Amino acid sequence: MPAPLLLSKPLTLPHCTCKLSSPVPLDTFAPVGEYMVYVIKVEADPDNAAGLAPNSHSVERRYNEFLLLHKYLASHYPHVPLPPLPEKRLNFKLTTLSNDIGEESFVNKRRIALCDFLMRTLEHPILSADQGFHRFVTVMLDWSQDLTDAEGNPLQASSLNPAKSLSAVFAGDTGHRQFRDLHNYADVLQEHLVGLLAVHGRLAQNTQRLTVAFEELGMAFDDWSRIEVTLAEDLAEICRLFDRQAERLINGLRDEERFADCVKVFSGYGDSLRAVVSHQQVLHGKVAKAEQAKLNKQQQLEALDTTSDSGISGFFSRLTGPSTPEAREELRTKLTAELQALTTEASEQERCNNEFVQAALGEVDRFQKFKQRELILMFLSFAKVQQAYAQAHVRLWTKVQTVLTAMHAQ
Repeated sequence: MPAPLLLSKPLTLPHCTCKLSSPVPLDTFAPVGEYMVYVIKVEADPDNAAGLAPNSHSVERRYNEFLLLHKYLASHYPHVPLPPLPEKRLNFKLTTLSNDIGEESFVNKRRIALCDFLMRTLEHPILSADQGFHRFVTVMLDWSQDLTDAEGNPLQASSLNPAKSLSAVFAGDTGHRQFRDLHNYADVLQEHLVGLLAVHGRLAQNTQRLTVAFEELGMAFDDWSRIEVTLAEDLAEICRLFDRQAERLINGLRDEERFADCVKVFSGYGDSLRAVVSHQQVLHGKVAKAEQAKLNKQQQLEALDTTSDSGISGFFSRLTGPSTPEAREELRTKLTAELQALTTEASEQERCNNEFVQAALGEVDRFQKFKQRELILMFLSFAKVQQAYAQAHVRLWTKVQTVLTAMHAQ
């Protein structure tokens, strides 16, 4: 299995910022029509600790190239819960979003999600040192040339999940309680976040309906100001208050969408965690198969040594043909050599599995720490948005009450 290409030094990437400009639609002159190209701008940090000279450059990438990079990283670093990529169609969206890939809102949201993927990859100490990732953000053309997956095969955007190649005997077993718990944790995490997105979507719809209500109230008071000439100025002030509140809610919906996007990212991590578990299932299956093959060979040797002389003839005829002392010794030598080879293979598979388990649990611990930190900050930000809504509503109705009270006193 070829090792991933690692940089001897991380070069400038760990001290850089990746930005994605608005995608440019390009005509492919094909029946599929247009496709989007994202421009990645890599800017060096002039104050980085390594003292690197500031510089910047740009490369163009299609969505499928991001997908190719994700497949490459998943193949070479199966122990790492990879930052998720946005989907071609969003499953969870506010009603302001569109299903059409050409719609500006959807394309912009995918641009933000792709930028988030790049930055999270850039911040990871292992992924950011990979030469394939380095080429992705620095080489304009043919960045994936000569890159292979972990099995040495040419890099392709579509590849089978290695867990699907397992036999039914080993497909559902990890051999480690931590990974069974991790699979359950990934399911629960995704289930809860999906539920949160559904509730948040309903809250956003209520906010949109409230926005429409304020706009209609503003129009109603505007119409009233045209009828009641003596109260026109005061009524127009109330109209402006409702209009400004509706505008605040519209701007607040953008913050609501950003919150939903962040939740969607962590929901996608559920798939990344399950991918780690699936790879451990593959390794555990290989260990189990190697141990079974070794056991079968041991049983053959034991049968050869314990079979009585009267039964040796039948035993040999099933294995090698006619029984002779020379053939018996030759078979023993062959079985012993095969057993040694299988023992070595089983030990190697066990070593690979143990190394993966240790590395994966370390990466999962890293993920859980930053996930907890970011989710807390995300919900704090969401709470501030809701608090701002409530305070704005109080100020609005207080001002409306003040104006109406003054009108009543006239």
